[in-house]
Amino acid sequence: MDSAHHPSHPRGLPPWTLWAAIPVILALGFVTGMAIASYTNPAGSATREAPVAEEQVSVPPVQNAAPAVTVPAPPPDPSWRIVTSNNAANSPSNVISIPGLPGETPLEDGNIHSANPEPPPKFTGPAITIDDAKKALTSDFSSFAQGGAAFRVEYQKMTHTNGVALVGLIRVADYPAWEKAVREAPGELTKWLEDAARRVQPASSREGFHIAWSVVDVVDGWPGGFAKNELTLMDNGTYLVVRRLASTVDHTKTEISLRPLASLQESAANKQVTSSDPWATYGPVIRFDSTDLYRPIRTLGHLPMK
Repeated sequence: MDSAHHPSHPRGLPPWTLWAAIPVILALGFVTGMAIASYTNPAGSATREAPVAEEQVSVPPVQNAAPAVTVPAPPPDPSWRIVTSNNAANSPSNVISIPGLPGETPLEDGNIHSANPEPPPKFTGPAITIDDAKKALTSDFSSFAQGGAAFRVEYQKMTHTNGVALVGLIRVADYPAWEKAVREAPGELTKWLEDAARRVQPASSREGFHIAWSVVDVVDGWPGGFAKNELTLMDNGTYLVVRRLASTVDHTKTEISLRPLASLQESAANKQVTSSDPWATYGPVIRFDSTDLYRPIRTLGHLPMK
């Protein structure tokens, strides 16, 4: 009986293996617990907690931020403006209401105020009315250039002592050329004036107006070579100049009454000239009241000095 003679050995695992197995047992217990919880609450795995709203954090302004740059607005584009023709001078917008005048007085649209005038509009129709006559004379008799003398003329309806005349206006700067024509080429000048009267005779005979020519201008200072009674000092310091030069003898005829050279020289010597000849009778008169049909632009809104 050999077994009785050997020492006894314990049965099973050694004790140290129990301590080593404790972590494994704990892990298995955690996994088993999770499995049991999932089985008892299957929807729990899909449950999501409501998101927590983020707090809005107020960020303080940066103290050293660069200043804002102001960009200037682009200049306006002028391309939208409507370009109008030269006929705009005859439109109703080109009128000015003048106190003391009946209705509205149109501004003159002639060329004597321009150093480089445009050619006047051509008018080829018959002169039946005074307006037709104005267009015809502006078209065909707006300039004279004969015998070494040249001047320009603008035509306007004006009053005279007894009625209405269609007056060819000559500016002060062009007057020496008129006087030269009277002195050196009176025949050529007279014929030119008669041709002008003939061009509009149907209208003048029908409506009873005369055709006249006169210096009518406004200048800044006292002009030399004009008599005192030919000048009117205005309240703006300018001078209105009116010197009568020629007129038709009768509204039914083309005969011209031309102011003589001697009479012109008397006025240039500051002598007051009076005459009953047609050139004086039918010359223009500006009264600065409601009878005026026309006044130069620079007198509008002004009156003679008292």
